[in-house]
Amino acid sequence: MREYTYAFGAVSPHDGVLDTLVLPTVDAETMSFFLAEVARRHA
Repeated sequence: MREYTYAFGAVSPHDGVLDTLVLPTVDAETMSFFLAEVARRHA
């Protein structure tokens, strides 16, 4: 059995800030979580 870990990342074109999260799955819920976290960090 294989186990996977997924890295989500986004770079701001304005100032080059990199935001990343390492999460156990890839699905709509996880992507929404990541996008909400990025939005929270860059209010």
